[in-house]
Amino acid sequence: MPERAGPGPNDPSSLLWLYHDHAVDMGVPGTQAGLVGPLVITRRGAAREEDGPADVDNEFFTFFTLFNENDSPYLRRDLARFAPGRHLDLGNADFQDSDTKSSIDGCSPATRSADPSQRGW
Repeated sequence: MPERAGPGPNDPSSLLWLYHDHAVDMGVPGTQAGLVGPLVITRRGAAREEDGPADVDNEFFTFFTLFNENDSPYLRRDLARFAPGRHLDLGNADFQDSDTKSSIDGCSPATRSADPSQRGW
């Protein structure tokens, strides 16, 4: 990880980067298949050995998005697996709407913390 990816001198101990699939640039929209998530980069020397920034007790990640599974590279494979022998009109508006999913996707561990000011969001 290059040093420039981490926090600068005026930043908190950690920064969040959003991992996402870059294959979309090649016409494969992997983010529509869920290839997206948080990366926490902590300043050198500011992390606990076992699990994250020393100055944060709990981290919560949420990702609000609208997934369009019609664009997933796995659509046809999943239809063959989960709807074998069914004729589905992939261009049908109702089918298209049924594969559009609002999502709050992420990790939400227990929201209890000894000191609420020590939570990282």
